[in-house]
Amino acid sequence: MVGRDVCRRPWYWASVDRDLLGAPANPAPNRRAVLEQYGLFGDAFEKEWLTNRGAKSKSNPRNRLVKPILNLFSGDRGSNHFKRLVEERARHDRDTPFSDVILQVADAALPPDILDRPPTPGLSRRAEEKEDTTREGGVVVERPQEADDDRSIQLGT
Repeated sequence: MVGRDVCRRPWYWASVDRDLLGAPANPAPNRRAVLEQYGLFGDAFEKEWLTNRGAKSKSNPRNRLVKPILNLFSGDRGSNHFKRLVEERARHDRDTPFSDVILQVADAALPPDILDRPPTPGLSRRAEEKEDTTREGGVVVERPQEADDDRSIQLGT
C-alpha cells in the first residue's frame, strides 16, 4: 500500500532514496526544484503528444500531467488553492508552456518557505520516533525506556 501513500502525500517520501537506498543526497532539494524538473518533462511530453496526435486533438495532455503534482503540497498552507489554480490554468491556458504554468501557479498560491523547504527528517528517523510511542485507547503513550542496569520497571497499583 506504499504506492497509494506516495500518491496521496509524495513529499513525505522525498528522502526515501537517501534514507532507505543509501543515496548520498536527495535528488529533490525542495519542491520548487521538483516542479522545475517536472515542468521540463511536461513540456517534452506535450510536444510529443501534439506531434503524434496532431494539434487538432480534442484531448488535453495537461489533464494527465497535472494529476501527479496535485498532492505535492498536501497538508501545507495554500495546497487547496494550488490544486484549484493549477487545474484551471492547465485546462484553459494552452498557449503558455506547461513548465511556466505550474511555476507561476506555485508562486501565486504558495508561500516561498513551503516551496523552498527541504524534505523533512528521513523515513528511518520517523520510524524510530514511531517506535517510541504506542496508542492505547486513541491516546499516544510514551513507551518506557529500558533500564540501563537491567532492573525491571515496577508499576504502582
